[in-house]
Amino acid sequence: MNYKHLEIPQKKISTLYKKSWELYKKNFFHIAIIIIAVYGPLGLISYYVDSNFDWLTSMQIKSLIEQLIAIVATLSIINLIIDVEGEWHSAVEKGFKSWGVMIVTNITALITLTLLSFLLIIPGLIWAVYYTFAVQVVVLNRLWGKKALDYSKKVVQGNWWYILGVEVLTFLILFIASIILMLPFEPLPEMYFSIIGEVILSLIMVFLPIVNTVLFIHLMPKSVDTELIDERIKTDDHNF
Repeated sequence: MNYKHLEIPQKKISTLYKKSWELYKKNFFHIAIIIIAVYGPLGLISYYVDSNFDWLTSMQIKSLIEQLIAIVATLSIINLIIDVEGEWHSAVEKGFKSWGVMIVTNITALITLTLLSFLLIIPGLIWAVYYTFAVQVVVLNRLWGKKALDYSKKVVQGNWWYILGVEVLTFLILFIASIILMLPFEPLPEMYFSIIGEVILSLIMVFLPIVNTVLFIHLMPKSVDTELIDERIKTDDHNF
């Protein structure tokens, strides 16, 4: 697939944000449909869980549900923006197809980061940044599990501090924006606030995987990677 519409001439953060914002605006209608379809029900589930469990149990349950279900939205939106003429229904279909291998990849990353964090916090943080592009590798390169994580690490190497800075700055900007945009809805009953809040927060935070996808395309090796082609052939043999 040709990704010229995602390319940026340089990795200046202003250029990165400008391209990401163009993609966000262009695909907003389809992004909104995906977010509402996934996070609307999740908001209702969140309200039910908060009402029936203590804080810690509630956080654990919601985190598990997010990992199992919400990843479909991220996969779908990445599939949406990499397609010049992307449609939400085809993007969701592709998202579901790679859902299983993304779960395996996330579990592999979680196990690795947990083991590293048991040693020291710093190694866990270092490898968390190395795994920034795991979801992009699953969607664009059709790798999964440890192979996807290793390829993400390969792309991050040499740009670790820059990528950490982009992740932190983007998260802070989106976090502040979400607080501001949620303020008008605070007077609503708790259930409605939970549902609407989940959707609005997700519509804002989805900008981060778009930024990461544009950055991944820019940093991804442009030369032919024989090892990568070999791994693609293996995954294609397994109908992935």
